[in-house]
Amino acid sequence: MKKFSHKVLGILMLSILMAGTSALYNLEALYAAKAVSLEVQPGKMININTAGNEELQSLNGIGPAMAQRIIEYRQTNGRFEKTEDLTKVRGIGGAKFQKMKGQISI
Repeated sequence: MKKFSHKVLGILMLSILMAGTSALYNLEALYAAKAVSLEVQPGKMININTAGNEELQSLNGIGPAMAQRIIEYRQTNGRFEKTEDLTKVRGIGGAKFQKMKGQISI
């Protein structure tokens, strides 16, 4: 068996460690991207009275402009009394409401 110098062993170990660390960072980045996904997770309800723009965009059929309209409606008219009141926001009709009604709460 060949003998390696401490320097060569150190470089070899450092290379292995760096490869493992790089893989770990890639896994952490993948996990972080998944964790901040804007998709609503099953069972997670979005409170339409308190949700911010990004959280509202996680609802089915709601983009940035519609999320802003919801926030502006709340600021002008106050809290929603029931989830169906969301249809009072311009651009949210019955069909759009049906797509998101299982994702929202008050």
